[in-house]
Amino acid sequence: HRRVEITALDDVDQRFTLAFYEDHYGQSQLVESYQVGIDTDDIDDQGLSAYAPTVLEERSSRFRCQVAYNARWADVMPLRGAFTGGSNGESPTTEQWIEAWSRLKSDDVSFDLLFAAGQYDTAVLAHAIEIAEGRLTQLKLDVPPYLTESAALKWLEDANLESYQAQAIHYPYKANDEWYGGKSLWGASGALVAAKARCYATPTGHGAVSGA
Repeated sequence: HRRVEITALDDVDQRFTLAFYEDHYGQSQLVESYQVGIDTDDIDDQGLSAYAPTVLEERSSRFRCQVAYNARWADVMPLRGAFTGGSNGESPTTEQWIEAWSRLKSDDVSFDLLFAAGQYDTAVLAHAIEIAEGRLTQLKLDVPPYLTESAALKWLEDANLESYQAQAIHYPYKANDEWYGGKSLWGASGALVAAKARCYATPTGHGAVSGA
């Protein structure tokens, strides 16, 4: 279980302590804490943004927040509340995956490449392909890497995922699993996308233009 706390309100600098706690074996432990404000132009003593959403975006890998456009300092109050409505690692359903992917239909979300990263649900993959076709971008997807080559071809044929915008990859390899330890079998779509991103970010000498 996790909870969030707002404490130590400073009316002079208009900042507060935003802290996140997690329960471990019945003991509450502080996992992250920040001094933040709600002014978009708030800058701390080091010249860095102190605006709460920006601070979490730049420094936290687990938490995000939004500040209402009409929020005022007078609206900020001490808070101690538990997170609700989430899950602790249960596997999402097909419908939940499709709903999540559907967020990428909006032009408000900018991207140049999609990848499935170990998603093997053919209904979800078909939906992702539909999004890639609608957004005119490429999708890289993994054929289950635990299958043999012949079984992988049969899986792909049965899945009927053929599309000009989609690239199916069957590349079984084992990698260290930092969460569970040992070796885990992964596909390669994420690695290929990461390699492409590094390539685009690397100047090649043509006027020092990234990706030239």
